[in-house]
Amino acid sequence: MFHTNGISSILNQFNSDLENGLSADALQKARAQYGKNEIGATQKTGQFAAFLKSLLNWRVCVLAVATAVLIAPFIIPDIFAVSDVPHTTTAGGVIGAMLVLHIGWACFTEYRIRRREAQVQEYLGLSIQVIRGGKLEKCAPEDIVPGDLISVSKGDYIPADARIVEAYGLVVDESALFGTKGTVQKTSDTLADKPAEGEGDAATPIPPQEQKNMVFASTYVEAGRGQAVVVQTGQQTEFWKQRPNAQQTPDVTTYAEGELKFLHNLIKIAGVCVAAIVVAIAWWADSQEPGTDWFSLSSLGVLFLLAAAPQDAVSLLRMNFSQHARKLLKKGVALRHSRLLEKLSRITTFCASEEGLSTTRALALSYMFVDEQLVEGTKWQAWLRSVQNLSAEEKRQAVDAMPSTPLKKNQIPPNAPGLVLTAALGTSGERHQLGKRNNEDTSPRGVLQKQLRQLGYELDELKANLPLVKEYPWTPNFGYQMGVFEAGDENYLNIIFGNARKVLDACDFTLTQGEMIYLQDERYHQYGEALDYLRGMSSQGTLGNVYGVASQSSDVMRTPQDMEEGSTFLGFIAFSVSDDEETRAVVKSSLDTGLKIILITQRDAQQTGVLGKALGLIHTAKAIASRKALNALSREELDEQVRKALAYSQPSREQRREIVFSLKRHGHTVGFLGQTGIDSRAMTAADIAFANKRDASDIAQTQSDGLILKSGFRAVRDALLHAREAYQNLAGYIRWGLSCTLALLLTLVFGTILHYVYQLPMPLTLTHIAWVQFLGSLLPTLGAGCEQIFADEKHHRPAMFSVSRFLPKTAWLDIVCRGVTISLMSLIPFFFMLWRSDMNDSAVIAVAQTMVATTLIFTQLATCWQALRYPWESLFQRMFANTRLLIIFFGVIGLHVAALYVAPVNELLGLTPLKWEWQWTLLFSFTLFLLPLNLAINPRPHRE
Repeated sequence: MFHTNGISSILNQFNSDLENGLSADALQKARAQYGKNEIGATQKTGQFAAFLKSLLNWRVCVLAVATAVLIAPFIIPDIFAVSDVPHTTTAGGVIGAMLVLHIGWACFTEYRIRRREAQVQEYLGLSIQVIRGGKLEKCAPEDIVPGDLISVSKGDYIPADARIVEAYGLVVDESALFGTKGTVQKTSDTLADKPAEGEGDAATPIPPQEQKNMVFASTYVEAGRGQAVVVQTGQQTEFWKQRPNAQQTPDVTTYAEGELKFLHNLIKIAGVCVAAIVVAIAWWADSQEPGTDWFSLSSLGVLFLLAAAPQDAVSLLRMNFSQHARKLLKKGVALRHSRLLEKLSRITTFCASEEGLSTTRALALSYMFVDEQLVEGTKWQAWLRSVQNLSAEEKRQAVDAMPSTPLKKNQIPPNAPGLVLTAALGTSGERHQLGKRNNEDTSPRGVLQKQLRQLGYELDELKANLPLVKEYPWTPNFGYQMGVFEAGDENYLNIIFGNARKVLDACDFTLTQGEMIYLQDERYHQYGEALDYLRGMSSQGTLGNVYGVASQSSDVMRTPQDMEEGSTFLGFIAFSVSDDEETRAVVKSSLDTGLKIILITQRDAQQTGVLGKALGLIHTAKAIASRKALNALSREELDEQVRKALAYSQPSREQRREIVFSLKRHGHTVGFLGQTGIDSRAMTAADIAFANKRDASDIAQTQSDGLILKSGFRAVRDALLHAREAYQNLAGYIRWGLSCTLALLLTLVFGTILHYVYQLPMPLTLTHIAWVQFLGSLLPTLGAGCEQIFADEKHHRPAMFSVSRFLPKTAWLDIVCRGVTISLMSLIPFFFMLWRSDMNDSAVIAVAQTMVATTLIFTQLATCWQALRYPWESLFQRMFANTRLLIIFFGVIGLHVAALYVAPVNELLGLTPLKWEWQWTLLFSFTLFLLPLNLAINPRPHRE
């Protein structure tokens, strides 16, 4: 086993190297031999099964039955005899074509959903730091292979089983893997198995949970830092051995899916019952005559079943969720599953730390201590601006021409440019790890390199003259990283950059005003006081980290241990994290939308209060709760405290979770933005959890339901408003679609009544219904979810709809009223046209049926905009909010008009060109277009 093997033997086994990791050739061989590092659960259902499931919707099944009924006379003519064979053949062809179209649409829908989900997933992967070819690289966990040398620190995810080669206070949480309590202190020492109990017995292997020189896949680093060589990946990992039958978590049904399935089942049952009743009545009427026309009875039943077969709203829901989840990427939010859009739309309370509430946390050089002077960042930036219009050569000359002592008030110390240049060079190595979670532009390295360019230097040019020949990453033991640069033959420049106090302690000399001076106790204490001042400002939240910079020239390459003697102190550099007015503006606008924001900090109560007031979240100290105060509360007292508290000071891991539970007991839908492992339990308890991809730990990112890619809390607020409006828009569209289905069914029901009372023919045939469904429900789905999202803070308040259902209780009234109105508008001209006409005139009947189908299509399209419109917007504003749907509607009208007047299309569909009959269709369509028939949208808050 690997825990008993020495590090050198393991490295030799995988052709790896402790300094350089795997070479390019060794990496390719390892990939070919071991494949992908896939340790998660596999999807049991194949692609074919998933597509097949999407095909088995009610309308496709009914179309399949209808096709079977229409071809039955040609298979079993003795039972299903028909008199009009050509018409039956044509109808069978049309219905069969519609079946193929719906199957193709179902496949296309599933394909689009999967493609969009895959596009979003690309933004959700973790990055693992690995040393390959002597360079520190980042790669996806699945690309890790045995032999890789991985670098881990606090909060990092362990991608595979690995043997530890370096450990500096390394503590790993393995409780989720082995079911143990607490964390495990790790070591790089070689372990021995337990000795045999008797002669001839084999040694007892140490169980994995006791192998302290190993780290295992799917665990997390709780504290410290270390390096390890990967030994097992994929199904060879301990994670797989512990869970060989692990399966993916099944998809959770959303509230919207539950409601739609209920309504679908209700409509399907209604359709089946009505079809059964109508067929029974027709059979009883036909029983008075000799012989039973089974084909006519079957066709009549299928007619009602097809009319009551709504568009697959669940697939439409999933498609829209995936579409808007992809749109959220532009706003800076990536959701792990598109179904989470529903939870996002319902958030009423959001818990976040100071970092989580920020929008543009830009890192900037705030102070320098150089030449025994404290230089403010504003003064330094002013000097940089004074030379920004100079050429690179002129900038260098300006630096060289700086006097040895400051002469003017605004003049910077002469060694300030050299301090920045040295720090930028010292952090330029491939193994630089300080600020590794940040983007280059927001890490100390990125800021220093940017300022290096402002001084007229290019890093590549500097490194060409001073090539980096050796580098040592940061370790807790020394507290700094080190780079060795070759300045000439047997001439090396050694630079250290890191913990300010440890860098200062390593120095024997100081560079002041161009003169190297021995660092005596008096100067050491003076520098220490300056450092304490900078650190004091950091503890108050004014500054970020403070770093020290030192160098040493030598004729041989130095090591970090050698740098503890003879180094020259150059200065301190302090960086600040700026939360500008934009952050406060975003917080204020979020509060204005009705969102309750809870601040959770690691500061003391006083500092939390100062921060909360600065952000505009709290106005009194009574709104702050500390860890100590929370410890003394019972559950009932905690609920009362949570009801009033808006900020929490240093709450523990358990307290954060209990705060979330208490908020949920108060009826809130809770969002939580986590940063580190201390937030993991609260993130699990929250309705939806986020993490910032830029600076959150791996454990926070994997526990999250979504990642913030940019813009910080602004992205959360924008995504919330987008999700809320998109969710309500989709509800309006589905209400309209269900109304159209009900209108079709009611048209046949009312037509059946007219048939038996006035001996009128049925208003629609099977081909008419299929055509109306194709134009009125299938094609418009191409434009569903494509509307412009206005994200109006005034109207789309998260608290307004947080506890409402997807379809409010008044939705059934809205659907019924719209369905009845459309049906009656379509039947009125049909009734008056045939009432006093010759019932045996097939031409008149064909015109009347065509008029019903045309009026159905046009009135359905006309009522869509009223169903989608909000009370605070005009009808035309809603129409032009979705130009794609508007264009599709014009296309639908064009297709139907072409079908009316182009032969042989009209013959295939059983349609007849209309003349003066258009007046009825246009009159009723225009009436419904203007009629504000929308009973489900209430401008007031609607609570269920």
